[in-house]
Amino acid sequence: MKATIALAAFACLLGEPALAQELPQTVSRWYDALRTADSAAFGQLITEDAVIELKASGIVQTREEFIGSLDDWAQLAMQGQILVRPVSASQDSAVAEVCYRFPGAERMNRETFSLADGKVTRLVQEEAGAGCPGF
Repeated sequence: MKATIALAAFACLLGEPALAQELPQTVSRWYDALRTADSAAFGQLITEDAVIELKASGIVQTREEFIGSLDDWAQLAMQGQILVRPVSASQDSAVAEVCYRFPGAERMNRETFSLADGKVTRLVQEEAGAGCPGF
């Protein structure tokens, strides 16, 4: 029991909850790429006809638009943390709660992925709260 608690605490210090391995590999790779704004990785992770919907912002992006916005995101990503907690996962979909922590701001999202052949075909990001309880 003590070892499990210590492992979970250590994983949180690294910026990734211990449960993150329960997400499909494609989704785990998504968050790795998001933390570093890795446009090449996203080029491999997202299908040509994918749709990225950021509901809180009212933005719907194509693959190219999303990848093109990574330059703006890179600066933010370096200043904060992205913590991920799986909600559910199957072969063709996954849902995660994601805590975005930045200096002076913290927001939790619910992010729903549609997957096919190891790639993201759709992502819907919805704001779930102003804070990140439990992260």
